[in-house]
Amino acid sequence: MTDCSMIRLDLVWWVSRVAVLGVFFCCVALMLYERDAISGLRTLRSREKSMSAPFTFKRIDEIREARSRWWISRLFKWISSRHQ
Repeated sequence: MTDCSMIRLDLVWWVSRVAVLGVFFCCVALMLYERDAISGLRTLRSREKSMSAPFTFKRIDEIREARSRWWISRLFKWISSRHQ
C-alpha cells in the first residue's frame, strides 16, 4: 500500500473510533440526565403492579387512533406478527 492510502485508512479508523466514543458518551450523558424520569417509571410500574387496575392515559382512544394512522406503528405491528 502507498503511504497516502495508509494515512487515509488510519484517519478513517481514528474518525470512526472518535464517533463511536462520542455516541457512547452521549448515551451515558442522556442516561444520567434522565435518571430521575427512569426511576419514576420504575416507581410507577411497581405501583401499577400493586394495584389491580392498569394505569392508562386520559385520551387512550385518540392515541390508539393516531397510532393506527402512523406508518411506523403499522410496520412494528407487521414485524411482531411475523415473529409469532
